[in-house]
Amino acid sequence: MDLKKQTRIFSFAKTDQSTNTAGQPTEVSLFDAVRKWTDAEGVDDFYIELDGKRLTPEEIQAIAHSEAYKDRLLAFNERLA
Repeated sequence: MDLKKQTRIFSFAKTDQSTNTAGQPTEVSLFDAVRKWTDAEGVDDFYIELDGKRLTPEEIQAIAHSEAYKDRLLAFNERLA
């Protein structure tokens, strides 16, 4: 799985004026999309589209539990510390 692959996040809720508004996609890496989704604890504020296909919560959870994702998340968190 390529966590650097570009995905699109579609927001359902209206957000702050300085950021994305409802319905307008934001392009981010698969890693960042899954990280944001898990940080939101799966709340249906947005969905992730990969290669034109909307990922299901089960697919996102599978990515979040993969070794590749866990390794990258650990490295990400260490950079913030």
